[in-house]
Amino acid sequence: DENGNRVGYVLMSKDITEKKQAEYALIKSEKKYRLLMEYAHDAIFVADAQTGIILDANKASATLIGREVSSIIGMHQSQLHPPEKIAFYNNLFEEHVLSGSGILTDVVVLHQNGRHIPVEIRAGVTNLGDKTVIQGIFRDVTERKKADDALRESQSRLSKAQEIAHLGNWDWDIINDTLFWSDEVFRIFGLEPSQFGATYKTFIAAVHPEDRDFVIQAVESALNDPNETYDIQHRVVRPDGELRVVREQGEIIRDSEGKAFRMLGTVHDITELAKTEEALRDLNNNLEFRVIERTRQLEAANKELEAFSYSVAHDLRAPLNNAMGFSKILLDEYSDCLAEDGKEYLQWLDKSTQQMKKRIEDYLELARSTRTALHIQDVNLSDLIEKAALAWKKSHPEAEPISVDIEPNLMVQGDPDLLVVVAENLIFNALKFTAQVNNGSVMFGVNRREAVPEFFVRDNGVGFEMQYADRLFEPFERLHEPGEFEGSGIGLTTVQRIIQRHGGEIHAESTIGKGSVFYFTLGI
Repeated sequence: DENGNRVGYVLMSKDITEKKQAEYALIKSEKKYRLLMEYAHDAIFVADAQTGIILDANKASATLIGREVSSIIGMHQSQLHPPEKIAFYNNLFEEHVLSGSGILTDVVVLHQNGRHIPVEIRAGVTNLGDKTVIQGIFRDVTERKKADDALRESQSRLSKAQEIAHLGNWDWDIINDTLFWSDEVFRIFGLEPSQFGATYKTFIAAVHPEDRDFVIQAVESALNDPNETYDIQHRVVRPDGELRVVREQGEIIRDSEGKAFRMLGTVHDITELAKTEEALRDLNNNLEFRVIERTRQLEAANKELEAFSYSVAHDLRAPLNNAMGFSKILLDEYSDCLAEDGKEYLQWLDKSTQQMKKRIEDYLELARSTRTALHIQDVNLSDLIEKAALAWKKSHPEAEPISVDIEPNLMVQGDPDLLVVVAENLIFNALKFTAQVNNGSVMFGVNRREAVPEFFVRDNGVGFEMQYADRLFEPFERLHEPGEFEGSGIGLTTVQRIIQRHGGEIHAESTIGKGSVFYFTLGI
């Protein structure tokens, strides 16, 4: 009142519900924004669209470029990128701001340690009333880039490998009639991808006209019969007219009802191989004729040579026997009329004719070993060796005693007459070269460690140098002085040929002064 006493109140009320709701919504929106920013796995940058200054960033941004969030805010957006990229990205940024459109592209950001990081950026322009900002989401795509690079390298290697091997692959979508060809298939067919309609029909058009029905039938058989395989060879005609020969292999993929809906396969350019095979066929045909003709000539020559050798050996025996007979008559009946020199000359003549007779017999034996037919039966090889050893000792009574150890009852299958020659030559050889050593010994046995029994004749005689072992089985080759040991140099050659005719092999091992051992097998 006029005295200043409070007598009442005047109150004015204003409804601020909408204001409070707006404030609450703003706070809620701000919280959501902060949550999205802080917990996002991708880096988020918010920059002033006019100045390019970064206004906000999240923790993922700090991790991406290796800086604190506080140091990022206030930076110019161009500082996120390597110096050499700034001009390009500034143009991109300005173009983006001016257009006001969203953007999705790959860029590179610069880590604080200098490392370049490839990222995928999604950016958009937002008008905040008093300010226009550009917000960018940066996703580190380092691993994706590595995978892409590895894939490109793998594809490049595959393409190169296909080019080297002249082997391409294809994929036919039967339902939609679309056909994929690898680069090498295009090369094989002499086509560019732009020239090819990528359909089954255009593929058939490239097949040689004379081969089309065959190819179509092969494809239809493979599609209709699950048990039928697609593996064919045919010719293709390139646009320039060149013919190529290819081998195609395919695999059918079927649905649950067994209907073919896809076919995968390969094309292999075998033109050069086909040419080589054709040349080889021609060569083989010609070679076969030449071999038959040459074999016929060799057989004829061998028969003539064998007949000649056999005839000479037989023809030589008659005059030789005469010489031996007359020299013996002179020694027996006219020795009283001959001076000592004459007797000595006759003795030398007799000895020489005996040696020549032995050599002729060896020639005949060698001829028989290769000419006679084999009569295979069971043979007791131990008995043959034992008889041969007794025969040698009987003919060499002056020799020192030699121990002969023979494993009994070693049975083989072979020609008994020829195996006698093997036994005699091997045991005679062993005894001959052991006769001049003290406590000489010869052993015959078998090694059963191998699948095929390996027989051996071992002695402790004079031995020979292994460097000359390859000469042992050569005709007329001798590893000792001619007068040092008896023999014509044909015995081991005869043994080898007989053993080879029996499907076996023979070889020798030796040490000078410690003896030798001959190993042999009989394949029959």
